[in-house]
Amino acid sequence: MYKKISVPVFLLILFLAYSCDQGTKKVVLRYKHKAGYEMIYETTAKSSLKLLEADTVFKDYSTVVKYRINNVVKRVLEDSTYEVYSTSTKLSEVVTTKDSTIQQGEKKAWERIVYFKPNGKTIDVEFPEPIDSAWADYIRESYKQGLPVFPDGEVFVGYSWTQTTKVLIDEESSLSSTTYTIKSFAREKGYDCVVIEYDGNMVIPIKPYPVEKSKEKREGVDRMDMKGVMYFAYKEGVAVSFRENWKMNGNRKVTKEDGEVTGYIVIMEGDYTETLIDRKKP
Repeated sequence: MYKKISVPVFLLILFLAYSCDQGTKKVVLRYKHKAGYEMIYETTAKSSLKLLEADTVFKDYSTVVKYRINNVVKRVLEDSTYEVYSTSTKLSEVVTTKDSTIQQGEKKAWERIVYFKPNGKTIDVEFPEPIDSAWADYIRESYKQGLPVFPDGEVFVGYSWTQTTKVLIDEESSLSSTTYTIKSFAREKGYDCVVIEYDGNMVIPIKPYPVEKSKEKREGVDRMDMKGVMYFAYKEGVAVSFRENWKMNGNRKVTKEDGEVTGYIVIMEGDYTETLIDRKKP
């Protein structure tokens, strides 16, 4: 009797276990670019800024800037690294102060060549046009700390991972850390996407750089907290959209020609959205 009952029960348990496993959707997150691919994004960046010196606000304004970003995959290197030529066009900008509102039209914003792995890890950022080395390093750190590096294996709803970066500030180590969590699967802009929520911070040193038309030099460190959500099309291997809220506290100092040092604080916060509007294949 026991054997006659135990075999069907055992098979039922196996069936239920198999059914439960099949109900857990799992995917691998990887960019799947090929040479000649072009991804076009539109972004909106809203921010407010205050500059404080000795607890006195000496600048206070807000901006709304819209961009179009074209990312063209120039080639895929032998080690699978993507070389992507990224150009940004500022479509419009509105700057609002206490006394005025200034609007600007379309113009070229920047150009960059970004090298990254299929898992999203940034290898390097180069600049076709001359740029101050301090700001070049700042941008590289922003890419390395601010973009997710996907896990090696499969992910599923509820899966999370933490990305940590060690940063050297005044010869002392500081950590930036962001936790990413798979929240759901959803359709976004016609793509089957995995929805990734993230919460973390960045710590970005600013190396001494010259102030235009003077002999002053400025330097400091920016500390940014951010929360956001990313929609990633796992079949096509492309980021579909980002939505992020961020807050930044920057400690800066100015060294004047005579050696006098003055400190000030930069306080910023804002919202950022980025949406894929076109994807072209060669």
